[in-house]
Amino acid sequence: MTYSFLIRPLTSSSTSNDNRAITIEVSNSSSGGVWPVSAAAWSALVELCADICRRYGKTRMVWLEDKAARVAYEPKVDEMGMTVHRDFAATLCPGDYLMGRQIGRASCRERV
Repeated sequence: MTYSFLIRPLTSSSTSNDNRAITIEVSNSSSGGVWPVSAAAWSALVELCADICRRYGKTRMVWLEDKAARVAYEPKVDEMGMTVHRDFAATLCPGDYLMGRQIGRASCRERV
């Protein structure tokens, strides 16, 4: 009997993505609408992204506006590419609030 299905995250709804990604969940501060997160959650997310970059020797997190480009992007050796749940499933996740903040574009790079 194998339990291989238990050893991977289910975060993005994509087996191929979840097997190669570091996945992060962020709690919303209220339900519905733009699905906002608190200032503390945003700050922790930025710090976590910067920490991940440091641990893996990356100098840049790459956020591309176009979904197809994000999913297909092959990061350079010093980069980490970013995707979101809605890239792989019919969902609004992570919500317009985080999408509007352009997850990782400058905020994570500034702290690396």
